[in-house]
Amino acid sequence: MTNELEGRSFNIYDARKYLGGISQPQLYKLFKSGRIQSYKIGNRRYVAQSQLDKFRDEQVKLQGEGFKV
Repeated sequence: MTNELEGRSFNIYDARKYLGGISQPQLYKLFKSGRIQSYKIGNRRYVAQSQLDKFRDEQVKLQGEGFKV
């Protein structure tokens, strides 16, 4: 694993809540597109908090750029 996946991790349910309650299909689209990395242990999928923070920060930055005058 890379250093980006170290630290606290969330299961799918908690990752969705952490991102403001996005849908499960939307989260899986983000995994598939590579915008958020995840990993599996057995049948369970997890997401590092650092990945969620990185994605959230990118979204905030994009939102902010849309409001420039």
